[in-house]
Amino acid sequence: MQLTIVGGGGFRVPAMIDVLARSRAGQGAYASLDVDRVVLYDTDARRLDAMMAVLSSLDFPHSPTVRATTDINEALPGADFVFSAMRVGGTCGRVLDEHCGLDNGLLGQETVGVGGYCYAFRSLGPALELAHAAKRLCPDAWLINFTNPAGIITQAMRSVLGERVIGICDTPIGLVNRTLNALDIPEEERADVSFDYVGLNHLGWLRSLSVGGRDVLPRLFADEAALGSMEESRAIGTDWIRALGALPNEYLFYYYCHREAMARIHQDQTRGEYLRDQQEAFYNAVLSEPEKAGRTWIDVLADREATYMAEARDVDERSGRRAEDIAGGGYQKVALDLMNALATNTPARMILNVGNSDGGFSSIPTLRDTDVVEVPCDVDASGVHPIPVAPLSGAALGLVQSVKACENLVIDAARERDRTLAWQALALHPLVDSVNVARDVLDQAIRTNPLVAAAFGKIGFLDRALYDYRQHGDNVLGAKKGGALSEMKRRLGLSGESLKEMNEKSGAAYRALFLQAEEFRRQYGKELPAEAKKTLDDFLALQHKTRIGKAVGILRGGFTFNLPHRTLGELLFL
Repeated sequence: MQLTIVGGGGFRVPAMIDVLARSRAGQGAYASLDVDRVVLYDTDARRLDAMMAVLSSLDFPHSPTVRATTDINEALPGADFVFSAMRVGGTCGRVLDEHCGLDNGLLGQETVGVGGYCYAFRSLGPALELAHAAKRLCPDAWLINFTNPAGIITQAMRSVLGERVIGICDTPIGLVNRTLNALDIPEEERADVSFDYVGLNHLGWLRSLSVGGRDVLPRLFADEAALGSMEESRAIGTDWIRALGALPNEYLFYYYCHREAMARIHQDQTRGEYLRDQQEAFYNAVLSEPEKAGRTWIDVLADREATYMAEARDVDERSGRRAEDIAGGGYQKVALDLMNALATNTPARMILNVGNSDGGFSSIPTLRDTDVVEVPCDVDASGVHPIPVAPLSGAALGLVQSVKACENLVIDAARERDRTLAWQALALHPLVDSVNVARDVLDQAIRTNPLVAAAFGKIGFLDRALYDYRQHGDNVLGAKKGGALSEMKRRLGLSGESLKEMNEKSGAAYRALFLQAEEFRRQYGKELPAEAKKTLDDFLALQHKTRIGKAVGILRGGFTFNLPHRTLGELLFL
């Protein structure tokens, strides 16, 4: 059996290979699952090299055969399952998404609100390209979508591949497991568990949890110590959870405690900035010392888990999560549970992102049949079968309908490249309080993130050089022209602008430039002659080099400014 992982240079790949290796040895929860071939696909060869180094260093016994490729036409043929875990634009793109919200006084979060929609705008095109490639190269494969925002991406891909696309998230089943843990339900009793959970991805509620046919949530709500031990309760408050009469998904923190979330995010480094810096250091360390790659990966994994959703925790808990909070097993466990049930006919009850009418009924009757919702499902070799849930009503239903309407606008905007629809999607989200601010967010996203600009047709390719325009004399283009002395004073921090401010502005400009180059390569790389493509690849490689390596690469590649003092500043302060 072959598994293809799209986004195969991603950080969590070794965790999946570890589980697959143990299953091939007849160990662990998937003893009947035999995946003998894994293909890692990524557009970034450097990240693939790093993951292969980690896997070589960890050297899992009984590991499936693993190969890596940057060619989708080599990655998909023969696949029985495809895991879509792409991150278009990487963590740099995530930082830009976050700041499109934060810079305009709105929430800057990867999946919720305007940050999530900016992420969707730049991801929907590549996601649909993947869906069409899968339909052509592995039409019978199951495609399990990890890519966020999961509900939006899954719904778009299902327009191409239908019900063989399933979206996953670890937070709903993690909520179920944390509840069982809080109540000290013995493992032997957990074989007879059922639950009523309904909503959208990152917007749902656990409304009943039955063990042996008896709902245990009333018992939880009556026990302050047990309820207060749960991560959701500590973030949102036990009194509010009792008022709801249901356990909310942890991401509802951003709706129920919006002001607190904004205050904490403004105080801290954003999650995207933290991951950008951590991942850059990780990949550099692995490639510079591949013999230590396994140990490096293990150490960084522990730190990532400990700092997840730190803004939802009190200050004294920001640096680490309680052991009982990490109960879902991560995305990889949910994906492997799903694959195991489908491939080995081992029945499983899961909470998945599926079509509203996939079960032959409407899970949420006020939504469209094709709208993707997050509900309990039974899974076996015959497929994924949604389970009927109690009706959603009142304020919860209103919130779901409002957010789903915005998600549908996001998909339509990306498909039609329509900025007006994109503006409506942003402006009508419940966490956005001004249509004018929403337009500012969209303008900033298009201006600062080339991947969002590309989604709306703002990047094009001309197959010839342009020489029709030059800047002459004292003509001004965007900024006042400075001489050599003023330029060097600015670079040295002597112009009144702090070094920190200068570095932040320069860093943002360079990251946007690299994103633009990456999107250009993705869209037009096949049209470039070999020499031009090599130049583009050499330029993109600069972002991963050390300071000395950058300087050598700039000079060797001819990526210099037109004036000597500007080139010197580039070499010294890049």
